[in-house]
Amino acid sequence: MHNIILFGTTGAGKTTIGRLLASRYHIGYLCTGDIVRKYSKEPVKAALSAGHLSPDQDIIETEVKKTLLKAYRPMVLDGIPRTVEQVQWLFEADNPYGYLGIYLNVPFSMALRNVQARNRDMFDQEDMMRARHETFMNTTMPLVEKFKDMNQLITMHIDYEDDVNAVFTMILLRIKSY
Repeated sequence: MHNIILFGTTGAGKTTIGRLLASRYHIGYLCTGDIVRKYSKEPVKAALSAGHLSPDQDIIETEVKKTLLKAYRPMVLDGIPRTVEQVQWLFEADNPYGYLGIYLNVPFSMALRNVQARNRDMFDQEDMMRARHETFMNTTMPLVEKFKDMNQLITMHIDYEDDVNAVFTMILLRIKSY
């Protein structure tokens, strides 16, 4: 079993799928959103609300590195890596499991709907979601392409009608055939 890196824009379902994968395979789960919420102060929360990546990348990277180095089993990584630099230090980390990327490709309108469904305060923040989606496309999509080029990527095209359990089952089948 490899470490699994989940890629997708905000609202794509990374956390839902990540927790299901971790439970199914009895592996660790590391969500950078949880780290940001644990350590962040108001300026970080303001930056995130504006659609930017967390300016506290040092904290995130330190926590992820510490967790990966202590890991005696593979992990699901939700929200990291997001930059080329993070991929470089992730691949350099002393972790024996290797990496498999899973890209949850959802339409922007679906991601927006998902975020609004879990956070009613987001209904008036479509601009913030557009900014976060643009950041994902500009910053993280090159990593998705890198994983694709290395033949270490599973891409899941998810539509409105797709049930989370059906998507999860399809991911399990794709992982098994990997």
